[in-house]
Amino acid sequence: MASHYGRKLPILGVTFLAVSLQRLILLPILLRCLGDEAYGIWALILPLAELLTPLCLLALPDAFTRFSAGTGDRKTIAVNYYTILATVLGCGSLLTAVVSLNGSLLGRFFANSPAFSDHTLHLAAPLATAMALNTLAGAYFRTMQREWLLAGLQCLGATLNIGGALAMAASGRGINAI
Repeated sequence: MASHYGRKLPILGVTFLAVSLQRLILLPILLRCLGDEAYGIWALILPLAELLTPLCLLALPDAFTRFSAGTGDRKTIAVNYYTILATVLGCGSLLTAVVSLNGSLLGRFFANSPAFSDHTLHLAAPLATAMALNTLAGAYFRTMQREWLLAGLQCLGATLNIGGALAMAASGRGINAI
């Protein structure tokens, strides 16, 4: 068992390092492309999305791992995963709808500014749903003990994020390049 864990540890360490370095690499690229004001809005959107993500997840990935890891039947694991996936998508859609409909009220309540809601709240809720789906996919790959596939997909995602930011910077049009 120890040798099995020892073989997975280096790839997981490299993956964690690559995903962590992604933010450090993206910082100067985004700051240059977005400018001060748009980067400030982005700096508010990302933490807000990270705070909203648990509202989409409802601790279901942990429950999935706990109750599905000991099950040898892949069909049962698939049913559990798709049930949780539907629930997370439903909660994310509901969160996006509530935030979109009540954005100005929430902006006045939290930031004392209705303009806060125009950019940050309307973009943070769908981003939180995407982050929740990413977390759920990670739980699935860990439960199925497919760490190599998880590591590959996370490194690919980090590479595509950096490549997209570099393409945006190279075009010279900033955020309008998207």
